[in-house]
Amino acid sequence: MKSVILSALLCVSFSATAALAYDPVGDRAAEELAKYNQTGEFEKCISYKDIKRTKVLGDDKILFEMKRNKFLLNTMSTSCTRLGVDRQFVFQHGNAKICARDIVSTARGGCNLSEFEILDEKS
Repeated sequence: MKSVILSALLCVSFSATAALAYDPVGDRAAEELAKYNQTGEFEKCISYKDIKRTKVLGDDKILFEMKRNKFLLNTMSTSCTRLGVDRQFVFQHGNAKICARDIVSTARGGCNLSEFEILDEKS
């Protein structure tokens, strides 16, 4: 009986340790952001037609790859529930620009964008 309880405790302990050590969203964000230098310079709006692709880096970060090899990071002021897990969002592009405070919609609701930080790609 003691060995069964001990085995169960060890399994729970290893599972908990593995769960704490594994952070796919944080790892993905850190790995992607390591490719860039943050400049501390920001743009309030970006042109919708200049967006080449987007990459969700977490519940509060979206990387915008623009035409002409330009990269922008939007770090929202609040966490956007499950954005980092689902990695999907939509925004209204009726306007020609997407600006800070515009809303991106996720499966769980809407979240406000912040200003877009200009990133320099590392060589």
